[in-house]
Amino acid sequence: MRSPIYWHPAFYTFVMKLLCADGFENKYDFLKREILDLKVLDIGCGDCYLSRYVSKKHYAGLDINKTFVLSAQKKGLNVKMFDLRSDPVPEADVIVLSNVLHQLYPGHEEILKRILRSAQKKAVVCEPLHHIASSKNSFIAWFARKMNDPGYGSPVKRLSEDELLALFKKYKVTKIEIIGREAIAVFEK
Repeated sequence: MRSPIYWHPAFYTFVMKLLCADGFENKYDFLKREILDLKVLDIGCGDCYLSRYVSKKHYAGLDINKTFVLSAQKKGLNVKMFDLRSDPVPEADVIVLSNVLHQLYPGHEEILKRILRSAQKKAVVCEPLHHIASSKNSFIAWFARKMNDPGYGSPVKRLSEDELLALFKKYKVTKIEIIGREAIAVFEK
């Protein structure tokens, strides 16, 4: 069952700002510098916060959450329904995947390969370095997974910081920027 975090884009934004604190706006400033004026495909776009930092004419988003998609479309954004687990990844100059990879374990590596194949100039992957859902306290871990269920379940296993960074290096990451609680990996073609 989809957790309350995914019920409305404004609440999602509020929760993300709480979790990321000072790193939230810094992350988007970094993404803006990486994207420049290229066409960007924001996969798992959620609240489409990235659209505030890039040209609207060069922004497209894809998400599995119908409520989020309809909200973005009402704002005039080019956003469509999409299931990264099964739909083919469209090509784009820059593909951004933010806070999605950890939701797709154990298929995360295959997803990353698909993203990298479809990115024409670069792919940017943002992932938390630490997850409350990985807590040693079983109740806290269970509760965090329940609160982080996008509607198709929340995996028990999350990549550790070492596993995440090793995955990025395996696929020839160009640079890794640590901003707040997230690692942002840039893969340039």
